[in-house]
Amino acid sequence: MPRFVALVVVGFFNAVVAGGCWFSADYRSGNVACHDGICPSGLSCVADVCVAAGGDGPGSNVHDARVDGTPDAPAQMAALTCADPGSFVADNTVTGTTDNHPNMLSTSCNGTVMNGNDTVYKIAGTSGHQVTLTPHSTAYPVAAYVISPCTPSFPTCVSNVFATDTAPATITFTENTDYFIVVDGINPLPSGAYTLTVTLN
Repeated sequence: MPRFVALVVVGFFNAVVAGGCWFSADYRSGNVACHDGICPSGLSCVADVCVAAGGDGPGSNVHDARVDGTPDAPAQMAALTCADPGSFVADNTVTGTTDNHPNMLSTSCNGTVMNGNDTVYKIAGTSGHQVTLTPHSTAYPVAAYVISPCTPSFPTCVSNVFATDTAPATITFTENTDYFIVVDGINPLPSGAYTLTVTLN
């Protein structure tokens, strides 16, 4: 009997230790996250969580899981869409391209319809703060504007303004919420490389 008790205690201890080693990129219920589609052997990626093959419940928590953001499995690049926007921090410049990007958003900005290929970045807005957008491209006429929320319907630009190479635009956040910065071709067909600078005022 004492031996049986000792085994139960050891088993419980191992479970606690194993519990302390669970990996998760976003710590949802202790499950292994798989935003990059990578799961340990024997598990499948379903809705960004590793689950038992053929199942829809939480997968086993294992020590060799390759998790988003770890050195052996860096997070994948964002698709730069409303569903998977790039992350943007003000006072920064990003480079990108609208090549091979579809025209996802047809946005109305001050009477101008932006219907070229576009890319999307998400920025956390604080009510009362202002940001200045400055897009630039030597390949095609490029614009940048802000929308919230980000939907594939026919959104209107926040502040009803857009920025171009020669005319930066300043946007005032009116809510503590996520805003979406869109880099868009002014014309439907041209696309190419761009830079986007966002300055916090």
